[in-house]
Amino acid sequence: MRSEGDRGQSGSEGQSISAIVAAAHELKSPLVLIRQLAFVAADTDASEAERRQALDQLRATADRGLRLTTDLTRTVRLEDSLFAIEPVNAQQLCDEVARHMTPLYTHYGRSISTDIRRARSPILAHRELLTSVLYHFADNALHYGDGNSSVSLSMQEKASQGIMRIGVRDVGPAMSLREWRVARKHPQGSLASRPQGSGLGLHISEQFAAAMGGRIGLTRHRDGVTFYIELPLSEQLSLL
Repeated sequence: MRSEGDRGQSGSEGQSISAIVAAAHELKSPLVLIRQLAFVAADTDASEAERRQALDQLRATADRGLRLTTDLTRTVRLEDSLFAIEPVNAQQLCDEVARHMTPLYTHYGRSISTDIRRARSPILAHRELLTSVLYHFADNALHYGDGNSSVSLSMQEKASQGIMRIGVRDVGPAMSLREWRVARKHPQGSLASRPQGSGLGLHISEQFAAAMGGRIGLTRHRDGVTFYIELPLSEQLSLL
């Protein structure tokens, strides 16, 4: 008969195995794509433009895999590390994420842009953790959205609540609220609504948001979802 300690340890081991399976699931896609792009880049019959585009996409895909492994390491060290919170220009950060993700989106015949019409107040965040959250949202939208649909990053200032909501909107399968709750806490082997995904990016984003004093959320639409993060507004003047 197992003791309470044994059962607790078994549960912890099960969660660790689940995280490892989820990580392997998420890393498989960029590794397969890197292999395919390497063949294009090495093809002597390909045009210079095709080879240049393949190299750009190779770099973007490699960056995606490196971000995931770096973020996994950070989640283990979150409680032991001090992540300084400071005023961050969120609009500039959204523009950078959209620009850096464009080569990868182009490979899949998709587009990504920002839908921010005016300057916004700075927020309190850790720049690298927030960047990772937005990359995870954008990566999720890329791989699990429908067809040639476009993806947009947006910002909504809620001055009365003292927060900024930064969202990534995709058109595709709507994630159920149950899947959303489970994925945030425990990454799975796959999600029913988005079988190519494990929810690992959402799990990481949940932890990063909490480390910055914020939270992530989900808005379900008839034709897709918006994943968002809410963070406190800075009392400093606009950084723009």
